[in-house]
Amino acid sequence: MNGYELGTVNVVSHMEGTVIGNVFAGGIIGVAIDSAGGSGYDYPQAIRVVMGEERTISTNNSSGN
Repeated sequence: MNGYELGTVNVVSHMEGTVIGNVFAGGIIGVAIDSAGGSGYDYPQAIRVVMGEERTISTNNSSGN
């Protein structure tokens, strides 16, 4: 876009603890379904992208700011 710099945020996700429980309850199939759909990972609810900046955030500190 003219007059605007791109902003980029890379989000590093980590498996949630519930995936471990799913191994016992649903087996490998349950883990595969959670992993494929993304529900087995922890993501922030909101991610702030500042134009002109590139940064990486980890879901261990998922404030998204």
